[in-house]
Amino acid sequence: MQELSRRTFLTRRRALDRAHRDVESVVAAVERTASMTLILAPADLSRAVGLLGRSLGPKVAQHMAWEERHWFPAVDQATGTRWISQQLRWQHGHLERAIDDVERRGRAVHADASREQTNDLLQRLLGLHAILHAHMAQEETVIVADGIADTDGRVVEALADGLGLEDGVAGGGERALLTSRELEVVGLLAEQCTTAQIAAILGIGEGTVGARLRDIRSAIGPLSREEIVLFARERALI
Repeated sequence: MQELSRRTFLTRRRALDRAHRDVESVVAAVERTASMTLILAPADLSRAVGLLGRSLGPKVAQHMAWEERHWFPAVDQATGTRWISQQLRWQHGHLERAIDDVERRGRAVHADASREQTNDLLQRLLGLHAILHAHMAQEETVIVADGIADTDGRVVEALADGLGLEDGVAGGGERALLTSRELEVVGLLAEQCTTAQIAAILGIGEGTVGARLRDIRSAIGPLSREEIVLFARERALI
Protein backbone atom coordinates (compact mmCIF):
# COMPACT_ATOMS: atom_id res chain seq x y z
CA MET A 1 0.00 0.00 0.00
CA GLN A 2 2.87 2.32 0.85
CA GLU A 3 4.58 1.51 -2.45
CA LEU A 4 1.38 2.16 -4.39
CA SER A 5 1.05 5.56 -2.70
CA ARG A 6 4.64 6.37 -3.59
CA ARG A 7 4.17 5.37 -7.23
CA THR A 8 1.02 7.48 -7.43
CA PHE A 9 2.87 10.48 -6.03
CA LEU A 10 5.78 10.10 -8.45
CA THR A 11 3.39 9.82 -11.38
CA ARG A 12 1.66 13.05 -10.36
CA ARG A 13 5.01 14.72 -9.81
CA ARG A 14 6.25 13.84 -13.30
CA ALA A 15 2.97 14.87 -14.92
CA LEU A 16 2.98 18.22 -13.17
CA ASP A 17 6.62 18.78 -14.12
CA ARG A 18 5.82 18.17 -17.79
CA ALA A 19 2.81 20.48 -17.65
CA HIS A 20 4.78 23.25 -15.97
CA ARG A 21 7.72 22.98 -18.35
CA ASP A 22 5.28 23.52 -21.21
CA VAL A 23 3.99 26.71 -19.58
CA GLU A 24 7.39 28.01 -18.45
CA SER A 25 8.52 28.83 -21.99
CA VAL A 26 5.56 31.19 -22.24
CA VAL A 27 6.27 32.61 -18.78
CA ALA A 28 9.75 33.45 -20.06
CA ALA A 29 8.12 35.16 -23.05
CA VAL A 30 6.12 37.35 -20.65
CA GLU A 31 9.38 38.39 -19.02
CA ARG A 32 11.03 39.14 -22.38
CA THR A 33 8.07 41.20 -23.52
CA ALA A 34 8.12 43.17 -20.27
CA SER A 35 11.84 43.88 -20.73
CA MET A 36 11.13 45.37 -24.19
CA THR A 37 8.17 47.51 -23.14
CA LEU A 38 10.14 50.75 -22.76
CA ILE A 39 12.36 50.03 -25.77
CA LEU A 40 9.95 49.12 -28.58
CA ALA A 41 7.99 51.65 -30.56
CA PRO A 42 4.30 51.60 -29.49
CA ALA A 43 3.13 49.84 -32.67
CA ASP A 44 5.82 47.16 -32.31
CA LEU A 45 4.96 46.78 -28.63
CA SER A 46 1.30 46.26 -29.46
CA ARG A 47 2.22 43.51 -31.94
CA ALA A 48 4.57 41.86 -29.42
CA VAL A 49 1.85 41.79 -26.76
CA GLY A 50 -0.64 40.43 -29.29
CA LEU A 51 1.76 37.64 -30.23
CA LEU A 52 2.33 36.90 -26.56
CA GLY A 53 -1.42 36.67 -25.93
CA ARG A 54 -1.96 34.27 -28.83
CA SER A 55 0.72 32.00 -27.39
CA LEU A 56 0.04 32.41 -23.69
CA GLY A 57 -3.74 32.16 -23.69
CA PRO A 58 -4.01 28.70 -25.32
CA LYS A 59 -1.05 27.30 -23.34
CA VAL A 60 -2.50 28.37 -20.00
CA ALA A 61 -6.01 27.24 -21.00
CA GLN A 62 -4.66 23.81 -21.97
CA HIS A 63 -2.76 23.58 -18.69
CA MET A 64 -5.81 24.51 -16.62
CA ALA A 65 -7.98 22.02 -18.50
CA TRP A 66 -5.45 19.26 -17.79
CA GLU A 67 -5.52 20.12 -14.09
CA GLU A 68 -9.32 20.05 -14.02
CA ARG A 69 -9.44 16.61 -15.62
CA HIS A 70 -6.47 14.87 -14.04
CA TRP A 71 -4.91 16.65 -11.11
CA PHE A 72 -7.62 18.35 -9.06
CA PRO A 73 -9.61 15.10 -8.59
CA ALA A 74 -6.42 13.42 -7.35
CA VAL A 75 -5.72 16.28 -4.92
CA ASP A 76 -9.31 16.11 -3.62
CA GLN A 77 -8.99 12.36 -3.06
CA ALA A 78 -5.57 12.58 -1.41
CA THR A 79 -6.49 15.37 0.99
CA GLY A 80 -10.13 14.44 1.64
CA THR A 81 -11.33 17.99 0.92
CA ARG A 82 -12.12 20.17 -2.08
CA TRP A 83 -10.89 23.30 -0.32
CA ILE A 84 -7.40 23.18 -1.85
CA SER A 85 -8.51 22.64 -5.44
CA GLN A 86 -11.13 25.36 -5.03
CA GLN A 87 -8.43 27.82 -4.02
CA LEU A 88 -6.37 26.90 -7.08
CA ARG A 89 -9.45 27.23 -9.30
CA TRP A 90 -9.96 30.72 -7.91
CA GLN A 91 -6.38 31.51 -8.91
CA HIS A 92 -7.12 30.18 -12.40
CA GLY A 93 -9.88 32.75 -12.74
CA HIS A 94 -7.57 35.51 -11.52
CA LEU A 95 -4.93 34.39 -14.02
CA GLU A 96 -7.38 34.38 -16.93
CA ARG A 97 -8.46 37.92 -16.06
CA ALA A 98 -4.83 39.06 -15.88
CA ILE A 99 -4.11 37.63 -19.34
CA ASP A 100 -7.22 39.27 -20.81
CA ASP A 101 -6.24 42.57 -19.20
CA VAL A 102 -2.75 42.49 -20.71
CA GLU A 103 -4.13 41.67 -24.17
CA ARG A 104 -6.72 44.45 -23.96
CA ARG A 105 -4.20 47.04 -22.86
CA GLY A 106 -1.77 45.89 -25.53
CA ARG A 107 -4.39 46.45 -28.24
CA ALA A 108 -5.01 49.94 -26.85
CA VAL A 109 -1.38 50.97 -27.40
CA HIS A 110 -1.28 53.01 -30.64
CA ALA A 111 1.45 54.89 -32.46
CA ASP A 112 0.87 57.98 -30.32
CA ALA A 113 0.75 56.10 -27.01
CA SER A 114 1.95 58.07 -24.02
CA ARG A 115 4.72 57.00 -21.66
CA GLU A 116 2.03 56.54 -19.02
CA GLN A 117 0.27 53.95 -21.19
CA THR A 118 3.44 51.97 -21.82
CA ASN A 119 4.40 52.14 -18.14
CA ASP A 120 0.96 50.83 -17.22
CA LEU A 121 1.36 47.95 -19.69
CA LEU A 122 4.77 47.16 -18.19
CA GLN A 123 3.26 46.92 -14.71
CA ARG A 124 0.51 44.62 -16.01
CA LEU A 125 3.08 42.35 -17.65
CA LEU A 126 5.18 42.20 -14.48
CA GLY A 127 2.06 41.44 -12.48
CA LEU A 128 1.09 38.65 -14.88
CA HIS A 129 4.58 37.16 -14.60
CA ALA A 130 4.35 37.21 -10.80
CA ILE A 131 0.91 35.57 -10.82
CA LEU A 132 2.04 32.79 -13.16
CA HIS A 133 5.14 32.05 -11.11
CA ALA A 134 3.34 32.13 -7.77
CA HIS A 135 0.54 29.88 -9.02
CA MET A 136 2.92 27.22 -10.32
CA ALA A 137 4.99 27.38 -7.13
CA GLN A 138 1.88 26.85 -5.03
CA GLU A 139 0.80 23.91 -7.17
CA GLU A 140 4.21 22.30 -6.64
CA THR A 141 3.88 22.89 -2.90
CA VAL A 142 0.56 21.05 -2.95
CA ILE A 143 1.94 17.99 -4.67
CA VAL A 144 5.01 17.89 -2.44
CA ALA A 145 2.72 18.02 0.57
CA ASP A 146 0.55 15.30 -0.96
CA GLY A 147 3.63 13.12 -1.39
CA ILE A 148 4.70 13.37 2.26
CA ALA A 149 1.23 13.31 3.80
CA ASP A 150 0.22 10.65 6.28
CA THR A 151 -3.34 9.52 6.84
CA ASP A 152 -4.39 11.84 9.64
CA GLY A 153 -5.07 14.82 7.43
CA ARG A 154 -2.36 17.08 8.85
CA VAL A 155 -1.37 18.02 5.30
CA VAL A 156 -4.73 19.76 4.89
CA GLU A 157 -3.99 21.95 7.89
CA ALA A 158 -0.58 22.82 6.49
CA LEU A 159 -1.90 23.68 3.04
CA ALA A 160 -4.68 25.74 4.51
CA ASP A 161 -2.04 28.00 6.04
CA GLY A 162 -1.22 29.84 2.83
CA LEU A 163 -0.63 26.63 0.86
CA GLY A 164 2.68 26.21 2.69
CA LEU A 165 4.31 23.58 4.85
CA GLU A 166 4.89 23.89 8.56
CA ASP A 167 7.84 22.32 10.35
CA GLY A 168 7.27 18.69 11.19
CA VAL A 169 4.28 18.10 8.92
CA ALA A 170 3.98 14.39 8.20
CA GLY A 171 7.67 13.72 8.83
CA GLY A 172 8.56 14.25 5.19
CA GLY A 173 12.16 15.22 5.82
CA GLU A 174 14.11 18.31 4.79
CA ARG A 175 13.91 17.52 1.08
CA ALA A 176 10.28 18.62 1.23
CA LEU A 177 11.46 22.15 2.02
CA LEU A 178 12.22 22.73 -1.66
CA THR A 179 10.37 21.78 -4.82
CA SER A 180 12.06 19.95 -7.66
CA ARG A 181 12.23 23.24 -9.59
CA GLU A 182 14.01 24.93 -6.69
CA LEU A 183 16.41 22.01 -6.31
CA GLU A 184 17.32 22.41 -9.99
CA VAL A 185 18.35 26.00 -9.30
CA VAL A 186 20.32 24.98 -6.19
CA GLY A 187 22.14 22.31 -8.19
CA LEU A 188 23.20 24.89 -10.77
CA LEU A 189 24.26 27.31 -8.02
CA ALA A 190 26.52 24.52 -6.79
CA GLU A 191 28.12 24.51 -10.24
CA GLN A 192 28.71 28.27 -9.83
CA CYS A 193 26.33 29.20 -12.63
CA THR A 194 25.25 32.83 -12.92
CA THR A 195 21.60 33.86 -13.06
CA ALA A 196 21.87 34.23 -16.84
CA GLN A 197 23.42 30.77 -17.20
CA ILE A 198 20.76 29.17 -15.00
CA ALA A 199 18.03 30.81 -17.09
CA ALA A 200 19.61 29.57 -20.32
CA ILE A 201 20.09 26.01 -19.04
CA LEU A 202 16.54 25.71 -17.69
CA GLY A 203 14.92 27.60 -20.57
CA ILE A 204 13.33 30.20 -18.30
CA GLY A 205 13.70 33.95 -17.82
CA GLU A 206 16.20 35.54 -15.45
CA GLY A 207 13.27 37.04 -13.54
CA THR A 208 11.91 33.53 -12.98
CA VAL A 209 15.31 32.45 -11.66
CA GLY A 210 15.22 35.39 -9.27
CA ALA A 211 11.71 34.44 -8.17
CA ARG A 212 12.83 30.88 -7.45
CA LEU A 213 15.75 32.15 -5.40
CA ARG A 214 13.33 34.25 -3.37
CA ASP A 215 11.18 31.17 -2.81
CA ILE A 216 14.23 29.17 -1.74
CA ARG A 217 15.23 31.84 0.78
CA SER A 218 11.66 32.02 2.02
CA ALA A 219 11.80 28.27 2.71
CA ILE A 220 15.27 27.98 4.29
CA GLY A 221 16.24 31.49 5.38
CA PRO A 222 17.92 34.66 4.03
CA LEU A 223 21.13 32.96 2.90
CA SER A 224 23.69 33.94 0.30
CA ARG A 225 24.09 31.76 -2.79
CA GLU A 226 27.13 30.07 -1.24
CA GLU A 227 25.23 29.44 1.99
CA ILE A 228 22.28 27.97 0.06
CA VAL A 229 24.63 25.47 -1.60
CA LEU A 230 26.26 24.63 1.75
CA PHE A 231 22.82 24.16 3.35
CA ALA A 232 21.76 21.81 0.54
CA ARG A 233 24.97 19.77 0.63
CA GLU A 234 24.90 19.37 4.40
CA ARG A 235 21.40 17.91 4.13
CA ALA A 236 22.10 15.79 1.03
CA LEU A 237 19.55 17.71 -1.03
CA ILE A 238 21.97 17.86 -3.98
